[in-house]
Amino acid sequence: MKILRFDHMHVKPDDYDAFVGNLQKLIGHDVLMNMPMPEYGLQVAYEPFPIGLEAFMPVAESNPSYTFRNATTEKGIYSIAFKVENLAEATAEMEAKGWKKLEEYPNGPIQEALFDTKRDFGFYMELIEYPFDTLAEMFALAAQAAQAEQAAQS
Repeated sequence: MKILRFDHMHVKPDDYDAFVGNLQKLIGHDVLMNMPMPEYGLQVAYEPFPIGLEAFMPVAESNPSYTFRNATTEKGIYSIAFKVENLAEATAEMEAKGWKKLEEYPNGPIQEALFDTKRDFGFYMELIEYPFDTLAEMFALAAQAAQAEQAAQS
């Protein structure tokens, strides 16, 4: 497995709204993403570059992801995410080392998988693969996808 770098940290704050407000105060602007993610039963605030921090608050009790995160997560650091060169290969290696894959998140060009490393590290570990390294590259990729979707609908 080739780990390219630290990518981001997930935290479950005591007070989500206060945390997001303080994070925005720290970085001097609104976080890139602050939105509900109903497919995961969460409210998420995410600032990828250069901070690499994602806060979450479970909100949908009927969602299996909510149940897992709410039941297994104290307040504080939930997981650390590392960018990898090839998620499929990294997943196979993690599982061969005995760390069970708990969830996958296929989000277009962003592919993520969460592993049960809590007993060994004190937090879960997420591996992530995506084809960009800056916000500018991320926005350019998103614009291309939107243009392709718009062309397909025409």
